[in-house]
Amino acid sequence: MIIAPGKPVWFRFGVDPEEAERHCLTSCRFRDAFLLQAEIDDRCHRRKRTPGYDRKVPVSLVLAICANLMLPNRHRYDQDTFGAVQLTHMNLRQSELEKRRHEALCAIGLNGARMFIMPLISKQQVVQMTNQIKRKHGIE
Repeated sequence: MIIAPGKPVWFRFGVDPEEAERHCLTSCRFRDAFLLQAEIDDRCHRRKRTPGYDRKVPVSLVLAICANLMLPNRHRYDQDTFGAVQLTHMNLRQSELEKRRHEALCAIGLNGARMFIMPLISKQQVVQMTNQIKRKHGIE
């Protein structure tokens, strides 16, 4: 049973702490892989001059934000850390980004196809989605 001030009581049965920690670490790996993919997507769409690029963001960034929001506080990046990771990725060469993304996906057990690009989504839709997730999980 999980009791937090101002939140509804949660009941969780049969959760092995080791299994829960492994699940959290896998979610962290997904978040980190999506952040790498977001930089690759951003560069590609900028280079291609995709229509509406300035009003949209890569779906991979939305997935990274969602994965981050659903993690427990101890594993969640705050805004400063999230931004610092993005700045670090901006300073990497394209080949290094591709290599790190491939390694990140392989660590999760996925095939990291080279030059895979995710589509863009409007910034308004991103705000709506993240607010919905925050409300559902009681995140401020």
